[in-house]
Amino acid sequence: MLRCIACYLFISFWSISLFGQNSKVEILNSDLLKLQEIDGQAFRMLVGNVRLKQNDALMYCDSAILNRDSNTVQAFGSVHINQNDSVKIYSDRLLYEGNKKKASLYENVRLTDSEVTITSDELFYNLNNRVASYYRGAVIKDGPTVLSSKRGFYFARSEDMFFKDSVVIVDPNYTLTSDTLKYNAVTEVARFYGKTEIENTDSRIVCFNGWYDTQKELASFGENTRIINPPQTIIADSLYYERSIGFGKAIGNFTWIDEEMDMLMYGDYAEYWEAESFLTAVNRPVLVYIMEDDSLFLSADTLVSRDDEEADIKYFFAYYNVRMFHSDMQAVCDSLYFSFKDSAFQMYYDPILWSDNTQMTADTIIMTIAGNQIERVYLQKSSFIVSPSATNLYDQVKGKNMIGYFKDNAIKKMHVIGNAESIYFGLDDDKKYVGMNKSLSAQIWMYFEERVINEIKFLKKPEAVFTPMRQVSKDITTLKEFEWREEKKPISSEDL
Repeated sequence: MLRCIACYLFISFWSISLFGQNSKVEILNSDLLKLQEIDGQAFRMLVGNVRLKQNDALMYCDSAILNRDSNTVQAFGSVHINQNDSVKIYSDRLLYEGNKKKASLYENVRLTDSEVTITSDELFYNLNNRVASYYRGAVIKDGPTVLSSKRGFYFARSEDMFFKDSVVIVDPNYTLTSDTLKYNAVTEVARFYGKTEIENTDSRIVCFNGWYDTQKELASFGENTRIINPPQTIIADSLYYERSIGFGKAIGNFTWIDEEMDMLMYGDYAEYWEAESFLTAVNRPVLVYIMEDDSLFLSADTLVSRDDEEADIKYFFAYYNVRMFHSDMQAVCDSLYFSFKDSAFQMYYDPILWSDNTQMTADTIIMTIAGNQIERVYLQKSSFIVSPSATNLYDQVKGKNMIGYFKDNAIKKMHVIGNAESIYFGLDDDKKYVGMNKSLSAQIWMYFEERVINEIKFLKKPEAVFTPMRQVSKDITTLKEFEWREEKKPISSEDL
């Protein structure tokens, strides 16, 4: 007996389910109703103010053909489907399959749901799962934003939209083109896949995946993203951007290029503030200054670049463990400042500059660039120059301040100003060392050939002592504060 009751309940349950699923389309109104039987099937011809119903959906049209046997409807003129007063669809023609609850709409199709409006010449809508789809192009409006694509899906329950093939978004603030895009009308978050370009009046973004929260104005872009904001371009593995405050950050490998300044920077983390044009890179980024025949490479714990429009000046500064490499010049210091206005590298806190084998030190070193070449070097306070002369012997000059003059990126002469002291090892005609000259003068001029000291001239009569080589002892071969620091010298652009 219990088994029979269970069987009865099981059969009754599925009967009710099937009946609910395949409920018949009801006629609520028609000005004219005509019955017609064709090939054994019953058709109802409805004309004028036609209203039909199936479960939670109402259908309106000018005229319709209802097939009771197949539970299908062909509707014509001013077609309107209303599901739960939420999804509303309009068209000129409709084919409705009542057993599957699928609507195929044609010509001047328009679907509205909340603030979303989809227009197309062909649209398919499933009333069971409330999913709309199109395959021949459509235009979607969400407030002031207009989207178009060749194919797409709209999920009314979640208000998710998927768009594929020739996706274009036109917004008052930007234009977006993409291969594939997902958008949620509730969260107002767009996710894009495949090549995507976002363009506004100032810049253009090219990426291959990412998302944009249109409500909060937040964006994140994936691998190989490019932001082109002439004359600057940034390429990164990952970019995050907050449009409302003009803040962005690059995470992972990035390259920043400034074509106007002939510079680029690369590293693995950077932050950018749009209003101040302020870029900060950490974790030992590398800055490359493109010069005439070669490039100058500079690295530090932190690099900062800024474009100060009020002061009409672009500059960058580097701090902590600064290292610089050029084929003709190398340098280290604690911190550095460079202004594009005067093209001067200013090095602070224990700076050392090398030009080939010549080592220069001072409290502050300033190196100027002209025509993409090194022009001059200024050594300020406690200036000291060292150049290897022979094995374990060094030509040396020290003074208060010095000015070095360069040509073709090679040092040609140096002017020592104030308290000038020097040690110079002289050669005879056979290039053999004959002795050591030690002198003291108010000013000295040094002349270089092939990047080594070739001649020293004194502007005033110096106090000088010459010691023959056989009498030269180790304790008199260096000036006070002499220090040869070649171990700190960068040997390549990779040694930064």
